[in-house]
Amino acid sequence: MRIEFAVSRLEARAWIAGGVALLWLLVSLLGYGITHQMPETHWLTRNHWKGLHVHRQTRRDLQRLDQDLQQLATLSRRAHPDPVQTLTLAQRIYYRHRTGAVTTTVARHALIQAAEMAVQTSYGAQERWQLIVALQDADTQLQRLRSP
Repeated sequence: MRIEFAVSRLEARAWIAGGVALLWLLVSLLGYGITHQMPETHWLTRNHWKGLHVHRQTRRDLQRLDQDLQQLATLSRRAHPDPVQTLTLAQRIYYRHRTGAVTTTVARHALIQAAEMAVQTSYGAQERWQLIVALQDADTQLQRLRSP
């Protein structure tokens, strides 16, 4: 069964123009509903956009830092962590967190130091209590970023 529609170019253009107009109307109504609640007109300047970008990047970094800290802590809880797994995780942490938001610099460096300490502990070059101190320091730095 085959159904064919014959639409001229003029009709197609009219349908497209109508769809665009309807979309514009819906976006305008949505925008009015949001901005109408604001006490005054508020334009988003370049600084606002930069601040929003830094905020998003900070949230993303915090989620990644938290995940990696949990994985490092889980691996370090073992009585004898596998040096290869520890080294692989430490390298991933380093490459993942060597750059990021300016606001997370201290926490990123604390996590990288904890990862280095985990590698040294797994090979027997450092004692376990030094790893625990490094993990606690990284966790403290993350808690400082989360608190207002």
